[in-house]
Amino acid sequence: MPQKSDLTSSGELLLPWRRAESLQDLLLLWSPCRFRDMPDGQRAWLSLFLDRWLALLTSEHGLEEECFMQLEILQREKKICDEFYANLLRERPLIGRSISSMQDLPKSTTADEIELLTKGKVKYDYHAMSTSRTCWFRGGDTAALRATYLGFGGLTILLAPGSEENQEDAKQLQQMISGLKLPAFLRKDARMVALVAGLDPQKPLEPPSFIRNHPAMAHLNAVMGPQKRDPQKQLRRVMFGQKTKEIFGSSLKADPAYAGIPFLLPRLSSAMIFQSTIEERASWFQLFDVYLRESLEDDGMLLATKPEFLSGIVQVVASLRKDGYRYWEG
Repeated sequence: MPQKSDLTSSGELLLPWRRAESLQDLLLLWSPCRFRDMPDGQRAWLSLFLDRWLALLTSEHGLEEECFMQLEILQREKKICDEFYANLLRERPLIGRSISSMQDLPKSTTADEIELLTKGKVKYDYHAMSTSRTCWFRGGDTAALRATYLGFGGLTILLAPGSEENQEDAKQLQQMISGLKLPAFLRKDARMVALVAGLDPQKPLEPPSFIRNHPAMAHLNAVMGPQKRDPQKQLRRVMFGQKTKEIFGSSLKADPAYAGIPFLLPRLSSAMIFQSTIEERASWFQLFDVYLRESLEDDGMLLATKPEFLSGIVQVVASLRKDGYRYWEG
């Protein structure tokens, strides 16, 4: 948990948020939270705060919200685990890595560990295997996701600028796809020939026509919704995942696992932010404008954002206070 000297209150206007006054290049706020058995008063206040503030950011600044959930927390909490699997087809979460250090990727299972598991000498602990995995919901119903997953200690929310069609991103993705080489036996397979022939290189994220026109796709499209099928939004999220690796994993490129990771999500804590340099923090905010995380290390909610968003936070806190909502810190 942050020390009182590090996280101080900027007066009553921000409470229950406390501001780290020593950081001037970004706005760092912290609020105490009790995860897993979060009191109703905390949950209600945080839910309303997020509903109002994120709506303000979306309408006034054009930011888009992305929600992430730690797989370990999902597996440990039966209530949300059941909800997660019930909505798996609709949400289609992408599993990536989360890192608490900029220097090391989460360790993969070694050959010796696998041998011990197969011989029954070590008990398989799927919780341990999932500590570094995180689920990215990629543009799902963010309000519903927050209502489901808030308060268990595994939720991270990023807000990034929405963008128009980016030709450079499209070209970069086309180059990545064109660089993939199929083995000879697959190139001779009639089904693979049909698949490759139906791809449009100018639309790298669009399925080939014989898949798009298949009757089964009508049901899938109805379940997924138009937002999931928007090629431009898909492209933006693919490139967003690549940029997370460039910013948070540049020193990890030599690791054999690096290429297969779709995205890297940093598990920022107050200690990690204070130990970073101004240049490092500036690179983070090239990727997103808002970083909000349930931080078990800090025993509370951690919010890092651009300083210009302070007035909006004060405005929303004041609206909650006016409406009679109080945050119980017990």
